[in-house]
Amino acid sequence: MRQKLDYFKKKFFINVLKFLRKKIIRTVHNNIPHETANKELTINFMEFMAKKSDKIHILCKATLENDFLTPYNDKIVYIPHGDYIGNYPDSDIDIYNKYHISTDKKIALFI
Repeated sequence: MRQKLDYFKKKFFINVLKFLRKKIIRTVHNNIPHETANKELTINFMEFMAKKSDKIHILCKATLENDFLTPYNDKIVYIPHGDYIGNYPDSDIDIYNKYHISTDKKIALFI
């Protein structure tokens, strides 16, 4: 019941913003949010947001495969997800050697 109440509150809030002529830009991070308790409500809200948004920002082109976005292709703006490549000086530290990691392995950093 709580999920449905939250769902209607969000829709009401978006409709108020549109009534006030506010621009809405939706960034689509995931096809379906990771922590979805009610998939049906989530998909319905995503469709609602696509309809109400003035622009839809996607981070990767695979997002275009979402059926709910198809009618709104004219609203979609593709701006790739950012990274830090080239933003910091090169280092002479050999992480693979320092931590005895095989060079055929990938290293990922999470902060």
